[in-house]
Amino acid sequence: MGVADRVIQRVSTDYVVRPPTAVTDLVFFATVTALLTFPLLAVPDRIHLTAPATYSFFHDGAWTIQHPAKGGEYIDHLGAMAAIEGGIDRLLAGNGQIIILSDYTIPPTYIIAGMVTTLVFPISTILFHNLYFVVSMFLAGVFTYLFVRAVLDDREVALLAGVLYMSSFYLFNAYVMGHTNQWQVQWIPLILFSVERMRVHAATDFVGKSVVLLSLAFVIQVLSSMQYAVYLSFVLPLYVLLRLLYGETGFRSALFWKGFGASTLLAAIVTSPYLYARFRLIQAGTTSQTTLQADNYVWYQVQNVIGEFFAADAPLQFTFRLLLIVGGVVTLYTVSRRRFRQLAPFAFLFGICVLIAWGPFSPWAPYSLFHTYWPLVGYFRVPYRILPFALLGSSTLAASVLLHLSESETDWMSLRGAVLIVITAIQIALVHSTLMFYEYLG
Repeated sequence: MGVADRVIQRVSTDYVVRPPTAVTDLVFFATVTALLTFPLLAVPDRIHLTAPATYSFFHDGAWTIQHPAKGGEYIDHLGAMAAIEGGIDRLLAGNGQIIILSDYTIPPTYIIAGMVTTLVFPISTILFHNLYFVVSMFLAGVFTYLFVRAVLDDREVALLAGVLYMSSFYLFNAYVMGHTNQWQVQWIPLILFSVERMRVHAATDFVGKSVVLLSLAFVIQVLSSMQYAVYLSFVLPLYVLLRLLYGETGFRSALFWKGFGASTLLAAIVTSPYLYARFRLIQAGTTSQTTLQADNYVWYQVQNVIGEFFAADAPLQFTFRLLLIVGGVVTLYTVSRRRFRQLAPFAFLFGICVLIAWGPFSPWAPYSLFHTYWPLVGYFRVPYRILPFALLGSSTLAASVLLHLSESETDWMSLRGAVLIVITAIQIALVHSTLMFYEYLG
């Protein structure tokens, strides 16, 4: 293949892997984000109680959230914001160590962004805290759109997948708990998009930009959530393997694997100081490990997995999301063979990650094996935090119901566009009908 042919192929594949992110699509996700979080945007200087009415909140020296089936747990908003304020105090005092060891449970991306933002702009820490959540939600939708469109080359399906991923109750649960690492689910689809982009570019002998993008995504992920990064070390090879098994030969390219290896090595070098500090923290024994107790664990994890993922505390939301997934399963077996091969990895990703999220209900449970044999998993608690990976699979599978309708690349008033808008509107309405978005801490 000549140079001219490779350039033409690169341009054509860029259209699929890096589709023109039209202003209308970005406006679409910005609008969905605003509609999902408008109570927070309207009162951005308060912590909102984004939880169903079955939860209660009380203050006993620290704020605690209580659920009849799950018990109580402390809310971490104040600790997260204190890490920003402490970093600013140490910076202004000339202390070389801005982020101290005790803050390493708070992601550096959150702390550094908070310090820069509150020093440069006249905004409070709590305002930054809320806006950081809003931006994370917006990016989760955009990056899922890019990833799904790179795989399926279908605009409306990618848009709906982004909406379903960004509006899950898992994300709102992470906000109300104040878990700034847990709510940063946006980097997962960015990494998968970068991998798909590198796969296509490997066929055209141009992987330099893809190496930079994937390296950057890896670095941000490590600095945003170590638990998600460890889970990615399992999920990413699994995803690539599934894509290979279902006929995506681009992942066999030697150039792809060279680029992937270079990205991984570069990210490891850049994050090595942080990783060293985290491993010191682990060795110090201050990171709690998951206790593999089977007693009364099955029902607890049923509440966690279904409750956080499908919102079992909200029957209408549960039914709506479940019906969409059932529709996606039906679609999987009624579309063309090519579409089946594209969608099957998402179905497996959903099923495998949900099984792992169920926790150690027996010695042979998937999570028990995962915890025992996969490196570093034992240093993180709460098995259901693998659910963002399952959510990415289920959101894409559910969005595939649009494949039954004829595709329209540009017309929002087509039948596909109308169904997309209706499903999005229902999802937004169900979020606001369930969450206590109009009550605040303090």
